[in-house]
Amino acid sequence: MCSSNNSGNGEGFGGVFTYGGIDTQNCARNIVYEPLTEAGYWQFKLESVSIGSFRSSLGWQAVTSTGSGLIGAPKSIADAMAEAVHAEYRPEEDAYFLDCDGFPKPQFVVGQYTYEVEGYNFMITLAEYKCILALYGMDGGSFGPSWILGTPFMRQYCIIHDMEDKQIGFVKSLK
Repeated sequence: MCSSNNSGNGEGFGGVFTYGGIDTQNCARNIVYEPLTEAGYWQFKLESVSIGSFRSSLGWQAVTSTGSGLIGAPKSIADAMAEAVHAEYRPEEDAYFLDCDGFPKPQFVVGQYTYEVEGYNFMITLAEYKCILALYGMDGGSFGPSWILGTPFMRQYCIIHDMEDKQIGFVKSLK
């Protein structure tokens, strides 16, 4: 067992790795486990995603990653999500810009459970009225996962890697 919690508000340092057990000090106890689709990558199935008026239930392969400060999505889905919250893609900066007064909350469905990411974790403030979505589009073809649920997701959810049973667990962070 290995659990990770990347808590915090995005300022300073935050997060904990716990090896050999589950972090009951930082993570709730109602863990929801999902089977891995590819054990070598801790890959699992993401059933659907929604934000604002946008929803897609195509089903994709996904991973969580402490190495990504953003959420990676198929480019066409990232574009549609950004459009649903009135964000503008600027290719020269490779980012989706929007006003900071709105707090879009994306929802990710894994198995039968919906995981909502708070708006303040899904936006990065650049200036008082200038923000970008913590989202980027990627085109990996058919190789590897289609989604990377990075830091914005992991700030709110503890991730449990159950090596013995080849499953990944998600539970709300207590911090």
